[in-house]
Amino acid sequence: MSQELTNLKDLLNKAKSKIDQKNNNSYSFKLIEEGLEKINRKIGEESIEVIIASFANDKLQNNQNKQNLIGEISDLFYHIIILMIHQNISFEDIMKELNLRNK
Repeated sequence: MSQELTNLKDLLNKAKSKIDQKNNNSYSFKLIEEGLEKINRKIGEESIEVIIASFANDKLQNNQNKQNLIGEISDLFYHIIILMIHQNISFEDIMKELNLRNK
C-alpha cells in the first residue's frame, strides 16, 4: 500500500526515490532516462491539456469537467516535478524565488 501524499514535496520525494531505485517499471525513472526532450514534450502536452480542460470547465461547469481539469493540472504538476528532479531544482529553490517576487 502506498503512502498518501500530502503536498507536492511528498510527490517529489516519492518520484526521486523511484528514480534512485532505477526501476524500469517506474514511469518517473523512464522519463528521466529518456531525457530533457521527452520531459519537455510532456510538459508542453500537459500544459495544452490544462488550457483545453479549463476552457471546457469554464464553459460548462460540472463535476466531470472539474475532475478532468484537476486531473490535467495534476499531470502538469507531476511532469514539472520530474523536470525539477532532472535539473536538480528543489522546492526550496522555487519558494526562495517566489518569495523574492512577492516582496
